[in-house]
Amino acid sequence: MMRSFWRSAFLMLGLVVAGASALANSIAVDVSGYGTTRDQALGDAQRAAVESGLGSAITTESYVKDFVLQSDRVHSISSGVVKSFTITKEDFKDGMWEVYIHAIVDENKLNGNINTLLSQIDNPVSVITISPVQRGLSTQAAAARTQLSQQLLKQGFKIISQDISAELREDVASIMDVAMYTKTAASLALKHNAEVVWLLSLTETKGAVTYGVQDMIANITCQVVNTTTGDIFAEAIVSGHGLNIDKAIGKGVEELAAELVNQVKVRFADQAQQGSVFTIRLWKVPGYRLVRDFKKALTQLPGVRNIKQVSIALEDDPESSFVEFSLGYRGTSGELLDGIYDQLPDSLESLDVRLQKGNQLELEL
Repeated sequence: MMRSFWRSAFLMLGLVVAGASALANSIAVDVSGYGTTRDQALGDAQRAAVESGLGSAITTESYVKDFVLQSDRVHSISSGVVKSFTITKEDFKDGMWEVYIHAIVDENKLNGNINTLLSQIDNPVSVITISPVQRGLSTQAAAARTQLSQQLLKQGFKIISQDISAELREDVASIMDVAMYTKTAASLALKHNAEVVWLLSLTETKGAVTYGVQDMIANITCQVVNTTTGDIFAEAIVSGHGLNIDKAIGKGVEELAAELVNQVKVRFADQAQQGSVFTIRLWKVPGYRLVRDFKKALTQLPGVRNIKQVSIALEDDPESSFVEFSLGYRGTSGELLDGIYDQLPDSLESLDVRLQKGNQLELEL
């Protein structure tokens, strides 16, 4: 969805959607939160209050749905928006807490954060690195990396400072296959929780001599790679001119940022909105206690949302017993599987993979 559309949506203030009522300079909302601890559930409820408060300030239902996909980022930006809350109900069942609250959202603070949200809501967490195709000019390439980082920070991007250039060059060695080095870069950046990696390379040429002054040209190439898929979803080649190479790099980086920033925002947002729904079926379940343990492990996975128990069959013969969940996750099935194994309690340490196909996982005990 286009950023201009979202800006228009944010400007349609003052209307109330279901579940929220507008008060003088505040919005009252009734929401619930979910978590493995009471504090976690309470925090989740307050985040939901921020989302609902924003929902009451805009008229576009589709945007509210898209907005929820960015809830973690929005919650961190909108801290302090919930003025007060009272717990109306709380429940602990099967090892999980659910807390209901009546919250008062500060409309002034919420609206005051809108420009910040607009500038950051579609900005993927980024790592900027030197492409392994770069030959020589290491000082100039490093300068381009620094200046691009500064440009993206001005645009509201979160930049991870870790430089993976040396590690990337070592991993790909002399292999100059594009698919190989972009996927390797994506894998390295993902270890630092980056959502995209910007791969820079630079060459230097001399332009025309005018009135005795040599024109210097910095030719800068940048590929932006999605760390989840390893695919290039934006790229640009620009040429910056200047009286010396430093000025040429500065001009080139400005042009590069102008060409790529909105392109990256839109394409990353499109992918984020698509999301992925996974189904996980756990076989050979001996009883409901292990169902509860497995569900608890799923709730603790970073990036997992909307966990739903789709079906369950606990038979006398454990071989035919199963439980199936659906959940939202922005990542690959392999990454989801790795996350599950990282969170396994002792009661599920015998877990093994029966099937891994597309967005479908079948596991067994």
